Amino acid sequence: SRTFRMTLISKNKMAFLLGIIPVPSVKEPFYSAWERCNTLIMSWLVNSLSSSIAQSVIFFENANDIWNDLHEQFSQGDLLRIAELQEEIYVFSQGNRLVSDFYITLKTLWEELENYHPFITSSCEAKKYNK
Repeated sequence: SRTFRMTLISKNKMAFLLGIIPVPSVKEPFYSAWERCNTLIMSWLVNSLSSSIAQSVIFFENANDIWNDLHEQFSQGDLLRIAELQEEIYVFSQGNRLVSDFYITLKTLWEELENYHPFITSSCEAKKYNK
């Protein structure tokens, strides 16, 4: 969700979720710091899910694996919502609405549609996106 992404970005943790920061060897001096951050993000993810969905990802070892699994399971449903939003925007008219109400409603639809643009789920996608 958008709020979850905002939280991760504000806490400078998005790279963990995307797998940009690789899992270090247990022998590395910064492993405990990585593990602490990874566990924090995993707990945020699991606690943001319904209990049945959380059960399907609870045994993953890192946040990136959870994120990729959730993306694989649930991103396909977005296509229907994108089509619905595009249709709503296409047929939307001012009608009897005040201009300000019309604008706010249309802007909200545009912003929701923008939210469905592909979200980067891996470090490979991040590299392609940044080019």
